[in-house]
Amino acid sequence: MKKNTIIILSITILTIAFILLFTLPKEQSRPDILLSPQVLCTAEGSCDTATCNTQLNLCVQESEGCSLLLGTNNTNSIDILFIVEGMKRTEAIHTVNNMLGTQDIQGLLTTKPFNENRESFNIWFAEKEKSSTKTPDRKETKIVAGTCPQADKTITISKQNFRSYCYFSGDCYLSITTKPKEFWGRLLLHEFGHGFGGLADEYVEEELGNKPRSPNCAPDEKTAKEWWGDNSTMYTGCSYVEKNYKPTKNSIMKSYITQTEYGTINEDHLQSVIDSYKKTTSGTGDYGLVQSFILAKEEKEKITIQPIGIQKGNLPQNREGNIIIQLKDGDTTIYETRTELTTEHVYEEGEPVPEKGIYYTFDKAYETVILPYSTRATHITVQDEKGKQVASLNLTETNQCNNICEAQETCAKDCTINFCTPKTLKELNITELLSTNTWIYHDENETRLLEEKNGLFVETKK
Repeated sequence: MKKNTIIILSITILTIAFILLFTLPKEQSRPDILLSPQVLCTAEGSCDTATCNTQLNLCVQESEGCSLLLGTNNTNSIDILFIVEGMKRTEAIHTVNNMLGTQDIQGLLTTKPFNENRESFNIWFAEKEKSSTKTPDRKETKIVAGTCPQADKTITISKQNFRSYCYFSGDCYLSITTKPKEFWGRLLLHEFGHGFGGLADEYVEEELGNKPRSPNCAPDEKTAKEWWGDNSTMYTGCSYVEKNYKPTKNSIMKSYITQTEYGTINEDHLQSVIDSYKKTTSGTGDYGLVQSFILAKEEKEKITIQPIGIQKGNLPQNREGNIIIQLKDGDTTIYETRTELTTEHVYEEGEPVPEKGIYYTFDKAYETVILPYSTRATHITVQDEKGKQVASLNLTETNQCNNICEAQETCAKDCTINFCTPKTLKELNITELLSTNTWIYHDENETRLLEEKNGLFVETKK
């Protein structure tokens, strides 16, 4: 009888345990940022609008020169381009994934305020061969960025050993060779604070000079109170000298190794930058033909503009800066944008400053300029903040036989983009010429037109 009781009791306990095992809620582990459910795939054809990378089981949307890893490619979004040097594709994508944030590693999209605005970002990816120089070559990087025209900010990741740095409100260059991967995302957060938000460093390193700047490093107590309020708490030691004032005792802008947050003042400022993008659209707001150029200042006063190429894509957000670039039809301005040509930069904290002139060339400035393609355009002018013309480019000569064949040209009729004859354009998936300078092509779910509107080529859905 006792034996039967023990058997019955054992069966009952096992039954209850079995029921609990399959009915109690399990702890859900959060997937990696990029490998979230909406972009997972198992085979070709299982992605709605992208290509399945079967090695990574990841939907990757290919563009002309870059891939959309995360986001909807909305023209109002903030487009961040990661350029990865000298890595195989699988390793490169996983490196970007770690920097954005995973279940175990803090990164850009797991940290306030970016985690609260994740839908505002498109994350793009491009590959680049290792630079022949000891640090990433900025001009080469800008040429790669020119193949991803919608990019608003560019971050280059390298295994070369150098002190990571970033241009204020500009491009960033990150060295990961000596750092454990659990710090990669926080290194990005620190540098992105400079490159995206223009935040100052909040540590002391006197050999770097005295460089206070808004919004987070005031030159004196009076200015600090004007910026942050009379009753705000403030601390000394930022922009490399002890006498400057900052709004946080410790933050990511002081040390990404020990700190995990920006602090309220910095977060509010970064949020305001994110909000500013939401109020603008990318150029014409349409997808069309764009042309890329390199703006260079390689000598003290001389500025040059050189063509990179023409591709299909979105224009970047309307930019601010002291350099004005105008696409002209004679005396008429077809399109205008702005940019900065800056050599002002900041280093990663906590490592020695390299010897001047050996590893870094901060006396030269480069920027990618993206303009809409127009058959009417005759030239491009570049002006400084005073309106003085400092460079120009004759498009009548540059655009002759430029891989786009136009009706008035006598060049060979084998161009990739051909408006001379009704030729199928495989690279653009254009299948039918409707009329002069208007092409129709078909996606799986919709029909689109690529047509000229007021001299600009734009894409519209039908």
